[in-house]
Amino acid sequence: MGGSFSRSSSDDQLSITADESQQTDNIEVSERHPGSDMICAGLGPASVSPARPTGFGIHKNLGHNPGFVHQCLQRQCSSCCCRLQCFVILALLFFLLLSILVFGFVAPSYALLHDHLYSMWGFVLEQGHPYTAPVWMGEFGNSARGHYWNNLMHYLNNYDIDFAYWAINGLKWTTGHISITTGSWIAEKPHWSNETFGLLESDYWTVRAAWRLLDLQALMPSPAQWRPLVAACDRMVLGAACGD
Repeated sequence: MGGSFSRSSSDDQLSITADESQQTDNIEVSERHPGSDMICAGLGPASVSPARPTGFGIHKNLGHNPGFVHQCLQRQCSSCCCRLQCFVILALLFFLLLSILVFGFVAPSYALLHDHLYSMWGFVLEQGHPYTAPVWMGEFGNSARGHYWNNLMHYLNNYDIDFAYWAINGLKWTTGHISITTGSWIAEKPHWSNETFGLLESDYWTVRAAWRLLDLQALMPSPAQWRPLVAACDRMVLGAACGD
């Protein structure tokens, strides 16, 4: 069994002759463009060999060209690795966004504040232990009735903790402030400024926020009688009806 092929330089034609007994499904000719990529699809008894500089390639049984098979496998493995990397990145982004969402719901919860305060000092309120002791909480305050305030009131109420609120004054002597981004102290020219945590306004007579005073008054009896989200008197709406 034998065969031959020739190529004419004038008309760029290619011809092949072969014995009739030759299996023609394992050899054929296809025109290729110079420098074109190899085709790795259709792996079977016949596939494409690397493109020749003259612009044509011969399809042969892959068993006779192990280097081409190796290149095809490398390309397929590279494609699979790329897909796997994309999947892993997308999965990480999904779990990151899910964690942020969950933290957004958990962070302002009472359970998280309870566990934090218990680990810091709340455990000493448990009765019957050598470390059992009363707790007096001093110098706390807030300018808004948000999640932190309500959760703290809830904790002080449940454990009937004694306290001292900070502050009662309406003005404060300011020499600087702490940066909320860096935590560093930023000095300022000394001056009197408004005390937003204060129970009183700058005239030291008017109650600054009725909700704050009502919540603190509810904690003063023993046992404490604070209830969550108790409606506060809005002085901006009701004015003098809120009392002095």
